[in-house]
Amino acid sequence: MPTISEPAIRLFGGFTQDQLIDLLTSAAPSLWRGTDVVFQIGLGQGGIQSVANIQSLTLEVKELTNKIGAPLVTKTVTSFDDTTTQETWNAGTAQHALIALTNEDTSIPAGTYWLVLSVVTTDNPARIYTAGGTILAVTEDGAQGGGDAPYFTQGQSDARYALKGWAAKSAAYDLVAGDLILADTSGGAFTLTLPAAPNVGDQVAIEDAGESFSTNNLSVDPGGNKIESTSGVAAYSTDSVRLYFVWVGGGIGWRVVTIGAASGGNAGRQLLLTNSAAQPIGDGQTIQLFFDTVTQNDFGGAPWDNGTGYLVLPAGSYVLTLTVFFSGGGSAFFFYGYFSTESNLVSLNLNSGNTGAGGFGGTAIPQLFKTDGSANLSMVAYQSGGGGGVSISGPTNYGLSVIQIA
Repeated sequence: MPTISEPAIRLFGGFTQDQLIDLLTSAAPSLWRGTDVVFQIGLGQGGIQSVANIQSLTLEVKELTNKIGAPLVTKTVTSFDDTTTQETWNAGTAQHALIALTNEDTSIPAGTYWLVLSVVTTDNPARIYTAGGTILAVTEDGAQGGGDAPYFTQGQSDARYALKGWAAKSAAYDLVAGDLILADTSGGAFTLTLPAAPNVGDQVAIEDAGESFSTNNLSVDPGGNKIESTSGVAAYSTDSVRLYFVWVGGGIGWRVVTIGAASGGNAGRQLLLTNSAAQPIGDGQTIQLFFDTVTQNDFGGAPWDNGTGYLVLPAGSYVLTLTVFFSGGGSAFFFYGYFSTESNLVSLNLNSGNTGAGGFGGTAIPQLFKTDGSANLSMVAYQSGGGGGVSISGPTNYGLSVIQIA
Protein backbone atom coordinates (compact mmCIF):
# COMPACT_ATOMS: atom_id res chain seq x y z
CA MET A 1 0.00 0.00 0.00
CA PRO A 2 1.46 3.45 -0.90
CA THR A 3 2.36 5.74 1.96
CA ILE A 4 1.40 9.39 2.34
CA SER A 5 3.82 11.59 0.43
CA GLU A 6 4.78 15.24 0.57
CA PRO A 7 2.23 17.56 -1.09
CA ALA A 8 3.37 18.61 -4.56
CA ILE A 9 2.78 21.49 -6.95
CA ARG A 10 3.72 20.87 -10.61
CA LEU A 11 4.64 23.91 -12.71
CA PHE A 12 5.85 24.27 -16.28
CA GLY A 13 8.03 27.34 -16.85
CA GLY A 14 7.41 28.21 -20.48
CA PHE A 15 9.18 31.63 -20.54
CA THR A 16 5.96 33.35 -21.61
CA GLN A 17 3.72 35.95 -19.99
CA ASP A 18 0.94 33.44 -19.29
CA GLN A 19 0.44 32.79 -15.58
CA LEU A 20 1.63 29.39 -14.40
CA ILE A 21 -0.93 26.84 -13.23
CA ASP A 22 -0.53 23.78 -11.05
CA LEU A 23 -0.78 20.94 -13.56
CA LEU A 24 -1.95 18.60 -10.79
CA THR A 25 -5.06 20.71 -10.12
CA SER A 26 -5.39 22.75 -13.34
CA ALA A 27 -5.65 25.86 -11.18
CA ALA A 28 -3.41 28.53 -9.68
CA PRO A 29 -1.12 26.94 -7.05
CA SER A 30 -2.16 27.01 -3.41
CA LEU A 31 -0.85 25.55 -0.17
CA TRP A 32 -1.56 25.41 3.55
CA ARG A 33 0.42 27.84 5.69
CA GLY A 34 3.17 26.08 7.63
CA THR A 35 3.27 22.87 5.56
CA ASP A 36 6.11 21.15 3.71
CA VAL A 37 5.61 21.17 -0.06
CA VAL A 38 7.70 20.29 -3.11
CA PHE A 39 7.53 22.10 -6.43
CA GLN A 40 8.06 19.90 -9.50
CA ILE A 41 9.45 22.13 -12.26
CA GLY A 42 9.67 21.56 -16.01
CA LEU A 43 11.28 24.10 -18.34
CA GLY A 44 11.14 24.84 -22.05
CA GLN A 45 9.85 27.14 -24.75
CA GLY A 46 6.86 25.47 -26.35
CA GLY A 47 7.51 22.20 -24.54
CA ILE A 48 10.15 20.36 -22.52
CA GLN A 49 13.67 21.24 -23.66
CA SER A 50 17.23 20.48 -22.56
CA VAL A 51 18.44 22.48 -19.55
CA ALA A 52 22.13 21.84 -20.22
CA ASN A 53 22.73 25.60 -20.40
CA ILE A 54 21.01 26.38 -17.06
CA GLN A 55 23.23 26.72 -13.98
CA SER A 56 20.54 27.60 -11.42
CA LEU A 57 16.79 27.89 -10.94
CA THR A 58 15.28 30.17 -8.28
CA LEU A 59 11.75 30.22 -6.84
CA GLU A 60 10.67 33.40 -5.06
CA VAL A 61 7.48 34.29 -3.19
CA LYS A 62 6.78 38.02 -2.95
CA GLU A 63 4.10 40.39 -1.77
CA LEU A 64 1.50 40.62 -4.54
CA THR A 65 1.40 44.40 -4.18
CA ASN A 66 5.21 44.75 -4.27
CA LYS A 67 6.57 42.37 -6.88
CA ILE A 68 9.89 44.21 -7.13
CA GLY A 69 10.46 44.10 -3.36
CA ALA A 70 12.55 41.64 -1.37
CA PRO A 71 11.20 38.07 -1.49
CA LEU A 72 9.57 36.59 1.60
CA VAL A 73 10.69 33.12 0.51
CA THR A 74 13.49 32.22 -1.89
CA LYS A 75 14.98 28.84 -2.84
CA THR A 76 17.63 28.10 -5.47
CA VAL A 77 18.60 24.73 -6.92
CA THR A 78 21.58 23.87 -9.12
CA SER A 79 20.88 20.18 -9.82
CA PHE A 80 18.77 19.23 -12.84
CA ASP A 81 17.55 16.07 -14.52
CA ASP A 82 18.29 16.70 -18.19
CA THR A 83 17.00 13.26 -19.14
CA THR A 84 13.44 14.52 -18.70
CA THR A 85 11.47 14.26 -21.94
CA GLN A 86 8.07 15.53 -23.01
CA GLU A 87 6.73 12.02 -22.56
CA THR A 88 8.04 11.52 -19.00
CA TRP A 89 6.91 15.05 -18.06
CA ASN A 90 3.41 14.42 -19.38
CA ALA A 91 3.31 11.10 -17.53
CA GLY A 92 4.26 12.83 -14.28
CA THR A 93 7.24 10.55 -13.75
CA ALA A 94 10.03 13.10 -14.21
CA GLN A 95 10.82 16.79 -14.00
CA HIS A 96 13.84 19.00 -14.54
CA ALA A 97 14.10 20.10 -10.91
CA LEU A 98 12.55 19.72 -7.46
CA ILE A 99 12.33 22.74 -5.15
CA ALA A 100 11.34 21.84 -1.59
CA LEU A 101 9.87 24.39 0.81
CA THR A 102 9.84 23.50 4.50
CA ASN A 103 7.09 24.31 6.98
CA GLU A 104 9.27 27.19 8.17
CA ASP A 105 9.48 28.57 4.63
CA THR A 106 5.69 28.53 4.25
CA SER A 107 4.94 30.01 7.68
CA ILE A 108 3.94 33.34 6.20
CA PRO A 109 0.59 35.03 6.87
CA ALA A 110 -2.35 33.52 5.00
CA GLY A 111 -3.10 35.51 1.90
CA THR A 112 -2.36 35.89 -1.80
CA TYR A 113 1.24 36.24 -3.04
CA TRP A 114 3.24 36.39 -6.26
CA LEU A 115 5.40 33.37 -7.15
CA VAL A 116 8.11 33.76 -9.80
CA LEU A 117 10.61 31.34 -11.33
CA SER A 118 13.88 32.56 -12.85
CA VAL A 119 16.96 30.87 -14.28
CA VAL A 120 20.61 31.81 -14.66
CA THR A 121 22.39 30.47 -17.73
CA THR A 122 25.94 29.19 -18.15
CA ASP A 123 26.70 31.89 -20.73
CA ASN A 124 29.59 34.28 -20.09
CA PRO A 125 28.36 36.75 -19.04
CA ALA A 126 25.55 34.78 -17.44
CA ARG A 127 22.00 35.66 -18.47
CA ILE A 128 18.94 35.77 -16.25
CA TYR A 129 15.56 34.74 -17.67
CA THR A 130 12.13 34.76 -16.07
CA ALA A 131 10.61 31.30 -16.60
CA GLY A 132 7.16 32.35 -15.40
CA GLY A 133 5.07 33.78 -12.61
CA THR A 134 1.70 33.18 -10.98
CA ILE A 135 -0.61 33.97 -8.10
CA LEU A 136 0.03 31.77 -5.04
CA ALA A 137 -2.64 31.33 -2.37
CA VAL A 138 -1.54 30.53 1.19
CA THR A 139 -4.39 29.29 3.38
CA GLU A 140 -4.51 29.10 7.17
CA ASP A 141 -5.08 25.51 8.33
CA GLY A 142 -5.32 26.16 12.09
CA ALA A 143 -3.03 23.19 12.77
CA GLN A 144 -0.24 23.14 15.37
CA GLY A 145 -1.11 26.33 17.13
CA GLY A 146 -2.79 27.84 14.13
CA GLY A 147 -4.77 30.14 16.43
CA ASP A 148 -1.62 32.10 17.15
CA ALA A 149 -0.87 35.22 15.17
CA PRO A 150 0.80 34.55 11.81
CA TYR A 151 4.56 34.93 12.06
CA PHE A 152 7.70 35.31 10.00
CA THR A 153 10.93 33.44 10.63
CA GLN A 154 13.99 35.57 11.37
CA GLY A 155 15.30 35.04 7.86
CA GLN A 156 11.99 36.01 6.29
CA SER A 157 11.72 39.07 8.49
CA ASP A 158 15.23 40.19 7.54
CA ALA A 159 14.42 39.79 3.86
CA ARG A 160 11.07 41.55 4.25
CA TYR A 161 12.48 44.61 5.96
CA ALA A 162 16.09 44.47 4.74
CA LEU A 163 17.39 44.67 8.30
CA LYS A 164 20.92 43.58 7.47
CA GLY A 165 23.62 44.97 9.77
CA TRP A 166 27.35 44.47 10.19
CA ALA A 167 28.35 41.40 12.19
CA ALA A 168 31.68 41.01 14.04
CA LYS A 169 33.69 37.84 13.38
CA SER A 170 37.03 36.76 14.87
CA ALA A 171 36.97 33.05 13.95
CA ALA A 172 36.14 30.84 10.97
CA TYR A 173 32.69 31.47 9.53
CA ASP A 174 30.62 30.35 6.51
CA LEU A 175 29.35 33.42 4.71
CA VAL A 176 25.89 33.82 3.21
CA ALA A 177 24.83 36.23 0.46
CA GLY A 178 24.32 39.74 1.80
CA ASP A 179 26.66 39.33 4.78
CA LEU A 180 28.39 42.48 6.08
CA ILE A 181 31.35 41.27 8.13
CA LEU A 182 33.64 43.16 10.51
CA ALA A 183 36.61 40.80 10.51
CA ASP A 184 39.03 41.16 13.45
CA THR A 185 42.25 39.17 13.03
CA SER A 186 44.06 40.89 15.92
CA GLY A 187 43.74 37.66 17.91
CA GLY A 188 44.94 35.44 15.07
CA ALA A 189 44.40 34.61 11.41
CA PHE A 190 41.22 32.82 10.36
CA THR A 191 39.21 31.91 7.26
CA LEU A 192 35.87 33.11 5.93
CA THR A 193 34.21 30.80 3.37
CA LEU A 194 32.10 32.20 0.55
CA PRO A 195 28.77 30.56 -0.43
CA ALA A 196 29.23 27.38 -2.49
CA ALA A 197 26.16 27.87 -4.72
CA PRO A 198 25.79 31.64 -5.27
CA ASN A 199 23.41 33.38 -7.66
CA VAL A 200 24.57 36.01 -10.12
CA GLY A 201 24.72 39.32 -8.27
CA ASP A 202 25.14 37.84 -4.76
CA GLN A 203 27.40 40.08 -2.69
CA VAL A 204 29.43 39.93 0.52
CA ALA A 205 31.34 42.78 2.19
CA ILE A 206 34.25 42.28 4.60
CA GLU A 207 36.04 45.03 6.52
CA ASP A 208 39.29 44.91 8.49
CA ALA A 209 37.81 45.88 11.85
CA GLY A 210 40.99 45.21 13.83
CA GLU A 211 43.38 46.93 11.40
CA SER A 212 45.48 43.78 11.60
CA PHE A 213 45.27 42.00 8.24
CA SER A 214 48.99 42.70 7.66
CA THR A 215 49.93 41.00 10.95
CA ASN A 216 47.42 38.14 10.76
CA ASN A 217 46.17 37.62 7.24
CA LEU A 218 42.48 37.09 6.57
CA SER A 219 41.91 34.07 4.33
CA VAL A 220 38.85 33.84 2.07
CA ASP A 221 37.87 30.41 0.79
CA PRO A 222 35.84 30.58 -2.47
CA GLY A 223 33.76 27.55 -1.43
CA GLY A 224 34.89 25.39 -4.32
CA ASN A 225 34.56 28.22 -6.87
CA LYS A 226 37.05 30.86 -8.04
CA ILE A 227 38.02 34.35 -6.93
CA GLU A 228 38.99 36.58 -9.87
CA SER A 229 39.47 33.49 -12.10
CA THR A 230 41.80 31.81 -9.57
CA SER A 231 41.05 28.65 -7.62
CA GLY A 232 42.05 28.16 -4.00
CA VAL A 233 42.05 30.23 -0.82
CA ALA A 234 42.97 33.92 -1.14
CA ALA A 235 44.88 35.75 1.60
CA TYR A 236 44.41 39.47 2.31
CA SER A 237 47.19 41.35 4.07
CA THR A 238 46.40 45.08 3.75
CA ASP A 239 45.20 46.87 6.87
CA SER A 240 42.03 48.96 7.05
CA VAL A 241 40.54 47.72 3.78
CA ARG A 242 36.99 46.83 2.85
CA LEU A 243 36.53 43.95 0.42
CA TYR A 244 33.45 43.58 -1.78
CA PHE A 245 32.87 40.14 -3.31
CA VAL A 246 30.28 39.96 -6.11
CA TRP A 247 29.43 36.67 -7.86
CA VAL A 248 29.53 37.08 -11.65
CA GLY A 249 29.95 33.39 -12.50
CA GLY A 250 31.60 32.07 -15.64
CA GLY A 251 35.36 31.65 -15.47
CA ILE A 252 35.71 34.62 -13.11
CA GLY A 253 33.64 33.39 -10.19
CA TRP A 254 33.81 36.02 -7.44
CA ARG A 255 34.78 39.51 -8.55
CA VAL A 256 36.58 41.49 -5.81
CA VAL A 257 36.74 45.24 -5.30
CA THR A 258 39.06 46.56 -2.59
CA ILE A 259 38.42 49.91 -0.97
CA GLY A 260 41.25 51.45 1.00
CA ALA A 261 43.75 54.31 0.84
CA ALA A 262 43.96 53.78 -2.92
CA SER A 263 40.45 55.12 -3.36
CA GLY A 264 41.81 58.64 -2.96
CA GLY A 265 38.80 59.76 -0.92
CA ASN A 266 36.46 59.30 -3.89
CA ALA A 267 34.63 56.22 -2.60
CA GLY A 268 30.97 56.95 -1.94
CA ARG A 269 30.49 59.53 -4.69
CA GLN A 270 27.10 59.13 -6.37
CA LEU A 271 25.43 60.03 -9.62
CA LEU A 272 21.64 59.56 -9.82
CA LEU A 273 19.85 59.91 -13.16
CA THR A 274 16.13 59.61 -13.95
CA ASN A 275 13.87 59.86 -16.98
CA SER A 276 10.10 60.03 -17.53
CA ALA A 277 9.97 60.09 -21.33
CA ALA A 278 8.57 57.19 -23.34
CA GLN A 279 10.99 55.25 -25.54
CA PRO A 280 9.25 52.83 -27.95
CA ILE A 281 10.90 49.46 -28.56
CA GLY A 282 9.85 46.83 -31.09
CA ASP A 283 10.02 43.04 -31.09
CA GLY A 284 13.63 41.87 -31.26
CA GLN A 285 15.03 45.40 -31.11
CA THR A 286 17.81 46.98 -29.08
CA ILE A 287 17.64 50.62 -28.04
CA GLN A 288 19.83 52.99 -26.11
CA LEU A 289 18.33 54.54 -22.97
CA PHE A 290 18.44 58.27 -22.27
CA PHE A 291 18.02 60.14 -18.97
CA ASP A 292 16.72 63.69 -18.87
CA THR A 293 17.23 64.58 -15.20
CA VAL A 294 20.32 64.55 -12.96
CA THR A 295 19.05 64.29 -9.35
CA GLN A 296 22.49 63.97 -7.70
CA ASN A 297 26.00 64.56 -9.01
CA ASP A 298 28.96 64.27 -6.61
CA PHE A 299 31.48 64.15 -9.46
CA GLY A 300 31.19 67.73 -10.63
CA GLY A 301 31.01 68.80 -14.24
CA ALA A 302 28.65 66.92 -16.55
CA PRO A 303 29.58 63.22 -16.62
CA TRP A 304 26.27 62.39 -18.32
CA ASP A 305 25.71 63.69 -21.87
CA ASN A 306 22.02 63.33 -22.66
CA GLY A 307 22.69 64.38 -26.23
CA THR A 308 24.71 61.24 -26.96
CA GLY A 309 23.44 59.09 -24.11
CA TYR A 310 27.00 58.47 -22.92
CA LEU A 311 28.36 58.39 -19.39
CA VAL A 312 32.06 59.11 -18.88
CA LEU A 313 33.40 58.26 -15.42
CA PRO A 314 36.82 58.92 -13.87
CA ALA A 315 39.14 55.96 -13.45
CA GLY A 316 37.91 53.72 -10.63
CA SER A 317 35.41 51.05 -9.68
CA TYR A 318 31.66 51.58 -9.53
CA VAL A 319 28.40 49.83 -8.69
CA LEU A 320 25.64 50.42 -11.26
CA THR A 321 21.95 49.79 -10.54
CA LEU A 322 19.10 50.32 -13.00
CA THR A 323 15.43 50.61 -11.98
CA VAL A 324 12.70 50.45 -14.64
CA PHE A 325 8.92 50.75 -14.76
CA PHE A 326 6.98 50.55 -18.01
CA SER A 327 3.25 51.06 -18.47
CA GLY A 328 1.84 50.04 -21.80
CA GLY A 329 0.65 47.27 -24.08
CA GLY A 330 2.41 44.25 -25.49
CA SER A 331 3.80 40.99 -24.17
CA ALA A 332 7.53 40.39 -24.13
CA PHE A 333 10.68 39.86 -22.12
CA PHE A 334 12.98 42.81 -21.70
CA PHE A 335 16.64 42.81 -20.74
CA TYR A 336 18.61 45.80 -19.57
CA GLY A 337 22.34 46.23 -19.31
CA TYR A 338 25.26 48.49 -20.07
CA PHE A 339 27.65 48.73 -22.99
CA SER A 340 31.20 49.94 -22.45
CA THR A 341 33.36 51.09 -25.35
CA GLU A 342 36.37 50.27 -23.19
CA SER A 343 35.67 46.53 -23.02
CA ASN A 344 33.14 46.12 -25.88
CA LEU A 345 31.16 43.78 -23.66
CA VAL A 346 27.48 43.84 -22.81
CA SER A 347 26.43 42.80 -19.30
CA LEU A 348 22.76 41.84 -18.95
CA ASN A 349 21.59 42.58 -15.46
CA LEU A 350 17.78 42.73 -15.40
CA ASN A 351 14.88 41.02 -17.07
CA SER A 352 11.19 41.68 -16.62
CA GLY A 353 8.02 40.78 -18.47
CA ASN A 354 5.05 42.96 -19.36
CA THR A 355 1.78 41.63 -17.94
CA GLY A 356 -0.32 43.71 -20.35
CA ALA A 357 -2.35 46.69 -19.25
CA GLY A 358 -0.95 46.80 -15.72
CA GLY A 359 2.65 47.48 -16.70
CA PHE A 360 5.72 46.02 -15.07
CA GLY A 361 8.98 46.99 -13.48
CA GLY A 362 12.06 45.78 -11.70
CA THR A 363 15.38 46.66 -10.12
CA ALA A 364 18.53 45.26 -11.64
CA ILE A 365 21.09 43.17 -9.85
CA PRO A 366 23.84 45.71 -8.98
CA GLN A 367 26.77 45.37 -11.39
CA LEU A 368 30.44 46.19 -10.90
CA PHE A 369 32.05 48.40 -13.53
CA LYS A 370 35.78 49.15 -13.65
CA THR A 371 37.21 51.80 -15.94
CA ASP A 372 40.55 53.45 -16.68
CA GLY A 373 38.67 56.67 -17.41
CA SER A 374 38.53 56.30 -21.19
CA ALA A 375 35.22 54.44 -21.50
CA ASN A 376 32.01 55.79 -22.96
CA LEU A 377 29.30 53.96 -21.04
CA SER A 378 25.75 53.69 -22.36
CA MET A 379 22.64 51.96 -21.02
CA VAL A 380 20.81 49.66 -23.41
CA ALA A 381 17.51 47.77 -23.47
CA TYR A 382 16.73 44.59 -25.37
CA GLN A 383 13.30 43.18 -26.19
CA SER A 384 13.32 39.43 -26.77
CA GLY A 385 10.59 36.81 -27.03
CA GLY A 386 6.92 37.10 -26.22
CA GLY A 387 5.98 37.30 -29.89
CA GLY A 388 3.88 39.95 -31.59
CA GLY A 389 5.08 43.48 -32.21
CA VAL A 390 5.62 45.34 -28.98
CA SER A 391 5.41 49.07 -28.46
CA ILE A 392 6.17 50.61 -25.08
CA SER A 393 4.01 53.62 -24.34
CA GLY A 394 4.35 56.16 -21.55
CA PRO A 395 4.69 56.93 -18.88
CA THR A 396 8.07 55.25 -18.83
CA ASN A 397 10.10 55.79 -15.66
CA TYR A 398 13.60 54.55 -15.08
CA GLY A 399 16.60 55.54 -13.07
CA LEU A 400 20.33 54.85 -12.97
CA SER A 401 22.38 54.87 -9.77
CA VAL A 402 26.18 55.08 -10.01
CA ILE A 403 28.19 54.73 -6.79
CA GLN A 404 31.98 54.89 -6.77
CA ILE A 405 33.53 52.29 -4.48
CA ALA A 406 37.23 52.63 -5.31
